[in-house]
Amino acid sequence: MGRNNTGKVIINNLPTLKIGVFSKGGAFKHKKCSCSIMLPLKDDYLKIDVLINTDSRELILKYNNKEQKIYLTSKPSNLGKGKNWFFVCPYSLTICRNLVFVSNKFMHRSNIYNACYYIQTESKYWRLQTSLPKLEKLLNETEQKYYKTFYNSKPTRRYKRHLKNLEKLNRKEEQSKLLAPMRLYIK
Repeated sequence: MGRNNTGKVIINNLPTLKIGVFSKGGAFKHKKCSCSIMLPLKDDYLKIDVLINTDSRELILKYNNKEQKIYLTSKPSNLGKGKNWFFVCPYSLTICRNLVFVSNKFMHRSNIYNACYYIQTESKYWRLQTSLPKLEKLLNETEQKYYKTFYNSKPTRRYKRHLKNLEKLNRKEEQSKLLAPMRLYIK
């Protein structure tokens, strides 16, 4: 019999229920709405039947012969058009837009012990090396056909962003040169 995993839980690998799926689908425009969602698990899918009641501000999830009630809250949009909807985590009462499926329950990521995102497990040196090609790709955009650097004798926002990325690339290259000798000693 194998042992339980004592390593960190990677949040990126967990199935996530997002409020945007419901709001883009128009579920909050009606007083009551029901739908089904499929969330990918490791080797299977989790089928969830969802019942949304905007009057009582609750969302009822039915999955694996289990039922979980999640309350909803809304705030006025910063654009002044309508409302932004949020989940209220049933365990920590945190207002959030995403709920993670862990140990057969939906909850906010702050409730998961020893959890982190995938990028946090990588070393600083590796993150630096993987970000360099992305920046170099952004630098090549000046070679596009209709790229404008100035308009009305003022630099464009796109050109300012390009200069900012150029500075960032120079800084990262300097850092990688400084970290390269240290990397030799670690091996």
